[in-house]
Amino acid sequence: MITIEPAAQAHRAAVKTMLHDYLHELGATTEYPYLDLYWSEDGRFPYLIRNGSDIAGFALVRMNERGVFEMAEFGVRALYRRVGAGRAATAAVLAMHPGEWEIRSFPGNGVSARFWERVTAQYAPTVHQSLDGSTAVFGFSFQSNDV
Repeated sequence: MITIEPAAQAHRAAVKTMLHDYLHELGATTEYPYLDLYWSEDGRFPYLIRNGSDIAGFALVRMNERGVFEMAEFGVRALYRRVGAGRAATAAVLAMHPGEWEIRSFPGNGVSARFWERVTAQYAPTVHQSLDGSTAVFGFSFQSNDV
């Protein structure tokens, strides 16, 4: 059973390791200067994705300057992919933050774009490309009765 819990400061090292692995897998720089802000800045929310007592992944959510929630980073460990963990985790995170959302796929990552397209389809997102055309942006409104 997939659940979401706020990542306490004690979980910071686990999130950092998963984030590093996730960014490395994407071929991105593994430096992430915003991580510490998730435990010190208002409008940032770090989460652990759990399958029972196992940590299955993480989600980093932030509210941007326009008051829109963003899934800044979202990673599911390989063992839990393609079994519904990402979809269940997304639904749980959205339920914690009703309102306007934007989710961006990783630039040039078709797998990410297809995942977010499937997961957000029920919310009738507006989908557009980033200015450079490399990223799909899914914008939608989520209300607590959408669960």
